Amino acid sequence: MKITDIRTTYIHIPHLGSIKDATIRHPTPGRGQCFVHVLTDEGLEGLGIGDGGRAAQALIVDSLKPILLGQDPLYIEKLWDDMFWRLRGVGRKGLAFAAISGVDTALWDLKAKYFNVPLYKLLGPYTDSVPIYGSGG
Repeated sequence: MKITDIRTTYIHIPHLGSIKDATIRHPTPGRGQCFVHVLTDEGLEGLGIGDGGRAAQALIVDSLKPILLGQDPLYIEKLWDDMFWRLRGVGRKGLAFAAISGVDTALWDLKAKYFNVPLYKLLGPYTDSVPIYGSGG
């Protein structure tokens, strides 16, 4: 199986309130997400969601797509390493990792679809319960 295309869709809704917490000093108005679609020659498609706005979208299309086309999408760790070294000098890591995370998530989604299992089963569950923690308020 080979990657034949990587497409992105950026959606921004300007009238929604931005997400705010103690770590965000200058929130941008509205909310947006970059959706990443990894397509293969076997007709499978992985879907990922990343942050970073149009800048991350441009990095995915202009910098990551050329190194991923023709590669085997099941070699996720190798592809992640390739993406890291392509973007290692970009954006003090935040923007670069926002772009990589959208593609990485799409690759894991694709791999789970390829093996016809939920992603948590592919990765191997650690526990049957999850502790709850609330903060902010």
